[in-house]
Amino acid sequence: MCAAGTEHGGCGGVHAGTCSDCKVGQFKAAAGLSPCTDCTSGSFQSGTGAASCNLCPAHHFQDAMGQGACKACNYMCPPGLFHTACGGSAPGACAACPAGQYKGAGTAVSCLACQVGQFAATPGSATCSACNGVTEWQNGSGSAVCKPVTVCTSTEFEVSTPTSTSDRACAAHARCTATQWESKAYTGTSNRECKDHTVCSATQWQTKAAGLKHDRVCQGHTICSASEVETKAAGGFHDRVCASTCQPDHWCGTACQLSHRVCSQHTVCTASEWESVPGGLVQDRACTAIKSCGSTEYETALPTATTDRVCASHTVCGATEWETKPAGTHHDRNCKAHTTCKPLEWESKGASALQDRVCSGVAFCTSAQWEQSAPTATTNRVCKALTTCQHTQWEITAQIGRASCRERV
Repeated sequence: MCAAGTEHGGCGGVHAGTCSDCKVGQFKAAAGLSPCTDCTSGSFQSGTGAASCNLCPAHHFQDAMGQGACKACNYMCPPGLFHTACGGSAPGACAACPAGQYKGAGTAVSCLACQVGQFAATPGSATCSACNGVTEWQNGSGSAVCKPVTVCTSTEFEVSTPTSTSDRACAAHARCTATQWESKAYTGTSNRECKDHTVCSATQWQTKAAGLKHDRVCQGHTICSASEVETKAAGGFHDRVCASTCQPDHWCGTACQLSHRVCSQHTVCTASEWESVPGGLVQDRACTAIKSCGSTEYETALPTATTDRVCASHTVCGATEWETKPAGTHHDRNCKAHTTCKPLEWESKGASALQDRVCSGVAFCTSAQWEQSAPTATTNRVCKALTTCQHTQWEITAQIGRASCRERV
């Protein structure tokens, strides 16, 4: 039985053996018959007779068992590589810095993140590259790539230029309203400037219309002198016209010439009017509605610009006349006297307002006929054949145009 930190040895034959201290790099935790044990990797024991092992201090390691000391960590790595963790039983090793990080030559145990505006595209970079600030930028650290710079569209302008750490800022072009004009055109780096169109006052007229890229131009109305008259009134789009006298198609009465001296255009007759009073320098033209012929009238003269339509009453046929041509809007009714039947004629067709009388000759009975009815003004003579007595009859009556017979006895 040996105490902690010792082990038994030398027993055999005539010798009982003795307890001796554990060697450097070994330990025995408790009293007993067991031998000393090597310190595990990551620990050491520099003394003898130890009951335990010591862990390697910081920045030291031991990758073998039963050692009396730990090895110092060697953090030296080439550029672009960093040293993995060293301690315990692991010596660590050099490894490539991940993309977005870098490390220069030296003993750094870790890589550094690329600063804002820089990048490292491949693992194992010794340095970071700068974004060019023209087509690329980066506002984050530890980046493997740069971000593409925003390109302003055709309807935008550049508010701020890009840098290696900031993107280009774009804003939409201003749009001029319907009452504005573009006083300054936009560029790639400046906005469009708009101004309100000038509004002409009541004493001005527009000499140039407002446009998308230019302003409205206004000018004061001309003021007629005391010896002039206004031949054309001032308007929003034309000037006042002054002259010594009115134009031919204008007039200005006596009161006008003594006061406001503004010429007025003569009244223009419409298509349904005619000029009943001509216009002059001191009087207006008078227009009168063109006369319309009534239902019992017809037009005898067409209206002109200076004369009215002339109408006449339709002729009315008398009781002894008939209408040979009906009345129209542009001609008269024609009437003709009814035909009068002559002696030895009779009226075979009666007269009316729309037809003439027809006369026919009176019929004459032959020697073999007798007059049954005499003619009148409206009927013809009626003749009838004479009766002829048979050989068995004798004539009892003889009259002009008539006979009567009786049987013989």
